[in-house]
Amino acid sequence: MGGKTSQLEQSIASKDQLVKIPVFEFKKPDNKACARAFEDVIPVNDYISIDQAIIALKALHITTESSSIQTILSFWGLPDDVPLTLVQFTHLAYIFMNAGISEREKIVFLVMDTNFSATMDSSEFNVLLTKLGIIVDRVQLQSLVSEIADKNDHTTMSYERFCEILKRILSPITPKLKRVTTFKKPNREEVNQMFKKFDVDGNGKLDPNEVLAMFNMLGRPLTKEELVRVLALTDQDTDANLNIDEFYHLMYIIINADIKEKEKVIFLMTDTDCGGTVDKTELHELLDKLQIDAPQATLDLLVKEIADEEDGTLSYDMFMTLLKKLQE
Repeated sequence: MGGKTSQLEQSIASKDQLVKIPVFEFKKPDNKACARAFEDVIPVNDYISIDQAIIALKALHITTESSSIQTILSFWGLPDDVPLTLVQFTHLAYIFMNAGISEREKIVFLVMDTNFSATMDSSEFNVLLTKLGIIVDRVQLQSLVSEIADKNDHTTMSYERFCEILKRILSPITPKLKRVTTFKKPNREEVNQMFKKFDVDGNGKLDPNEVLAMFNMLGRPLTKEELVRVLALTDQDTDANLNIDEFYHLMYIIINADIKEKEKVIFLMTDTDCGGTVDKTELHELLDKLQIDAPQATLDLLVKEIADEEDGTLSYDMFMTLLKKLQE
C-alpha cells in the first residue's frame, strides 16, 4: 500500500530496534538490613522522623539530606514533616540507592516502582506523567506503550523504555502534547475551620483586623500596604471584608504562588473557581489587570492555537505561552 506514513508512525522505531534497549538493573534494598537500621534509631509507635531516617540511611551507607527526603515525600503527596513507616523507609532506601536527587525522571520512576521490580505498568505510567506535569493524547500514548513496552509483556516497561517513550512524547513531532501546572486546592473543611476561628464577631466575614490577626498567627505578619494588596486579590464585592468563598480563594492563591510572582498571582486571582484554568472572559480580565492591550483578532487566533481543544480554556502554562506571543 502506498499511503502516507502518519507522524506517529514516523516517531516510533521498529520493535526489532527497541528489543536491543539494555535493561538497567536497579539494586534492591536488603529488607532485613533496612529493618535493623529502622529499629536502631528507636521508632515511636512504628514511625521515625526525617532526621532519624537520615541516620538510618547512613547505616545502609546511603548519604542524603532532609530536603531530598522531603522531595520524595512531595512526589508521594505527603507533608514534608510526616513520620515514616518501615515500608516507606525501605522505599526511600531503594530510591537513593539508585538515583541522585537531581535525576528527576529516574526519581519519579523509582517512586512509582513500589514493588522494586524495576518496571511499571501503563496505569503507573499515567500517574508518573501526571507527576511530571505532562498530558498527552490517550490514543497516542497507548500506541507508544504497545510499541515500546517489554517484548514479552506489553503491559510493563523498564526504565530505559520509559525514557524512550518520554523522549518521543516530548519531541516536536507530537503537537497534541500539553504541559500543565497543577495547582493545589485547599482542603475545604480546614479552610472553613480556620475562617470560623478568625471570624471573632461571627458575622460570616473577616474584616481587615481579623485578616491581619490571621496572618500574624500564621507567622506571616502584613504591613498595611500588603494588607490592601491581599484584600484586593479576592475581595470580589469590594466591601473590604472577606466572606468564606473569598477567603477560600485567598488560601488557594497563597498556597500556589509567591506574592512577587505577578503573572501567576493575577492568573490565580482571575481563576475564581480554583479550577486551574481561565476561559475567554476571564482571559480578558486577566490581560486588563496586566495592562496588556491586544487586538481582538490577534487574541482569538492565539487562543484558538493554544487553548484546550475541548473547552477553549487556558491553563497557566498555556496562558504564559500566549503572553510571550503577545509580547513578541
